[in-house]
Amino acid sequence: MSGSLGYRGLVINDYLYDKWRSQGGSAMVHRKPRTPISRSRKRASSLHLQLAGAIGEGILNGTYAPGTLLPNEAEWGAMFGASRTAVREAIKTLNGKGLLVSRPKIGSRVEPRERWNFLDRDVLAWHCAAMDRKQLLLSIQEMRRIFAPGAAALAAERRTEAQVARIAAALEGMGAARNAEEMVAPDVELHLALL
Repeated sequence: MSGSLGYRGLVINDYLYDKWRSQGGSAMVHRKPRTPISRSRKRASSLHLQLAGAIGEGILNGTYAPGTLLPNEAEWGAMFGASRTAVREAIKTLNGKGLLVSRPKIGSRVEPRERWNFLDRDVLAWHCAAMDRKQLLLSIQEMRRIFAPGAAALAAERRTEAQVARIAAALEGMGAARNAEEMVAPDVELHLALL
């Protein structure tokens, strides 16, 4: 075994992954899963969640592109050193999150991005982990531009004197900031006051 790759206590055997690819594993898979980990956290009760995390991260980071036919339960089990039952539960979990669709005698295929449930906590976390930092910050800024005007209008309608004082203090702190780091705390305070 040349090395191993994996996710949160799971190990993916390079040899088995390469063997799967050489025997017709999906051509849409661009690279091996890349998160090195140890086996120390492998517990039976959460193994399927760890498997779902490994596969889910692979889907969100582009390792398994939409339309990709994934390995079968036995192949996943061999790659991760897990039982078919744990793999089956992981696949069910990912089906529920909209990432996969499974068909008897065919296998599991990655669903198109439009079907992914980005409101799911795990899917959102995997998505954020897969994005580069600049893109993540731009996305957060874009979301703030969408929500901030509505939140400000609602805060203005329901304002109390205490909220007005908090907002004024936050704006004063933002004006006094000498750099971006000093701007963070009053900016957070402003947004908390608006909510």
